[in-house]
Amino acid sequence: MRIPRRLQLMDKSGSVHKYWKCHNNDFLLDNDKFKDLYLNCSVEALQHKKINKKVSINAYSIMDNHAHMGLFYKDSSENLSNYMRISHSKFGYQFNKISNRSGKVANERPKTPYIENDDSLIRVHMYIEANPVRAGKLTLKQLKYHKYSSYMFYAYGVKNKWTKNLTYPDWYLKLGKTLRECQRIYREMFCQYLNENNNDHTFFETYDFIGSTLWKHKRKKMIKNILLKNKLNSS
Repeated sequence: MRIPRRLQLMDKSGSVHKYWKCHNNDFLLDNDKFKDLYLNCSVEALQHKKINKKVSINAYSIMDNHAHMGLFYKDSSENLSNYMRISHSKFGYQFNKISNRSGKVANERPKTPYIENDDSLIRVHMYIEANPVRAGKLTLKQLKYHKYSSYMFYAYGVKNKWTKNLTYPDWYLKLGKTLRECQRIYREMFCQYLNENNNDHTFFETYDFIGSTLWKHKRKKMIKNILLKNKLNSS
């Protein structure tokens, strides 16, 4: 059962793991200029008057045929929907114009599983940033210099035109008393994550929710009851 996004993200505020694949799984992002374009459009959408600081980017990783982001929304998931609509329409239009092509760029609308708590948020965050290492594209040492993953920002404090627009998650700021201490502890946590969860993709690439089994079961049961009630009221 595909859950409507308005029910999946019924919480007024929350965090999601946004990911999408290129149309037909083509490697449309293998040229760095298109990775740059996608990140530029994502940042530009943050400043749109419809968004007005209601959405923030916590993490990102742009691969050759798909992209991941950790996003936080507040004051209704409609703000998240508006943000994605703005950023993806900008990107799709400009990508097709530059490439002299037409048609879809993404396979389908982005998936945005809702994340339960800080424990799951930390795991999702590391999963996103570890994508190039897990795919065998980069070593951990090389990831430090890879501008298409936010790892450089959280592990070493590196700022560029994209990372300067990231918003620190609350859990990250609790790691230490200073940002330098947070960075050191995060590097240690990230190494441990790679050693223990290198094949972690099945935990995250779910459409609806990311969290404990019991929590996911309760959420789905609650939504099922809402849909049933709506159906009975409309009959």
